[in-house]
Amino acid sequence: MFPTRPTPVLRRRAAEARQSLQEYLRAKLIEEASRPTVDEVLARAGARAGGSLSFKAATRAVRADRAVVDASVLATALADDGTDGDTARGYLLTQELAAPELIDLEVASVLRRQLSVARLDLRRAQLALADLFDLPMPPRSASPAAGALLGAARQSFRL
Repeated sequence: MFPTRPTPVLRRRAAEARQSLQEYLRAKLIEEASRPTVDEVLARAGARAGGSLSFKAATRAVRADRAVVDASVLATALADDGTDGDTARGYLLTQELAAPELIDLEVASVLRRQLSVARLDLRRAQLALADLFDLPMPPRSASPAAGALLGAARQSFRL
C-alpha cells in the first residue's frame, strides 16, 4: 500500500540510511536510472544482428544441462511412496537440479494442501518438508517474506 503522504516515509528511510532526504532521493534516482527496464533490454537485444538462436534450440540446450524442477515433480518425489514417487525420484536422480527461487514455498504449499485433504499424514508431510530443506538445490529465496512464509510452513508441520 502506498502511503498517502510519502514524504514522512522517505524522511524516515533517509534518516535510517544516515542521509539527508536530498542525498537519499538522489541515490535512489541514480540507482533507478542505472538499470535498464525490461522494455529497454529487449529492444536493445532485438536491434542487434549476427546471431540466431531459436526457442526450441535454447530449450534443448537448457534441458541437456539440467532439469528445471517444478513443485509438482518435487512434491511427488518427496512425498509419494508409490510408482509416481519412484518415477519422479528416478528422473531427478539423472539430472542436475535447478529450480525457481520460490520452489520451497510452492512445495510446502502442495504438501499442506495434501495434508488438509488427508492424502498425506502429518508424519509423511513433515519428513517430505525436512527432505526438501536438505536438498542441495540453489537458488533458495533470500526474501524476508519468503523466509517468514517458510517459517510458518515449518510451524504448521511442527518442524
